[in-house]
Amino acid sequence: MSNVGVADNAISSSHDLRKEIERKGEEIWKTYCHNPPGYPTLFPPVPQLPTQLRDKLSGDNEDKMLRYRGESVVHAALANLPENLVVLQGFEFTHQEFGLYMSQSPDSNKSDKDIEGGCDFVAISDNHVVIFDVRSLDLEGEGAGDLFLKNFKESIQLRAKVSKLALRIIIKTFRFKMPAVRQFTVFPHVCRSVCEKMPQFTALSDTEKSSLLFSNDLENFSTWWSNQSKADKGKKDKEFHSAIQRVKQTLIGICRWTGIM
Repeated sequence: MSNVGVADNAISSSHDLRKEIERKGEEIWKTYCHNPPGYPTLFPPVPQLPTQLRDKLSGDNEDKMLRYRGESVVHAALANLPENLVVLQGFEFTHQEFGLYMSQSPDSNKSDKDIEGGCDFVAISDNHVVIFDVRSLDLEGEGAGDLFLKNFKESIQLRAKVSKLALRIIIKTFRFKMPAVRQFTVFPHVCRSVCEKMPQFTALSDTEKSSLLFSNDLENFSTWWSNQSKADKGKKDKEFHSAIQRVKQTLIGICRWTGIM
């Protein structure tokens, strides 16, 4: 009998925590999301500088600067889309937050506050959720193909966990037709034609290849975005718009950008 009571308390606690995340997201939304229709809202409004670079920029930080430049390019591409987007940069979630939305608690030795997963950008439109993991590498010289494949495989794992969280939030929010969750790996410093010459790239499946973006895709990002969004557009009812709004606010509530905390 006592076990049932403990389970009931845990369910109630999880429900309260999810409501608190939604409440926090709604508060942030009301405070910061005032852009007119057709303009994205980005958190942060300018690209985040990696922590290690804020105090001192030196040659030792060359890789981190490359990453910053890569993320800045993606940030600018998303900022220039003519859509009602919410874009979260540096999206992370804790072990506890991940567990709140899973049908079963994830088995792990992690504590509640440990970071469970994350990605560089989450973009939530009125029609779908799009996850971007940015890999800021210069793929040149010997071993470039192996480096590409290693990073892509790592990225797939990171994307999958963020996608799983987003899907579970959507499932808990929507009753009927649900928005799609799409995920991509971005190589902002590499041209597609360079990777197409690599045997590691040609060995990928069509699905894997379609989840990759390169520098030339970012140069024509509005066209790319429009093409990949076509299947998700269409007339949506009031209930759908209300539910996608709750998804936006939930993901904002989980977001940990210090400028809004």
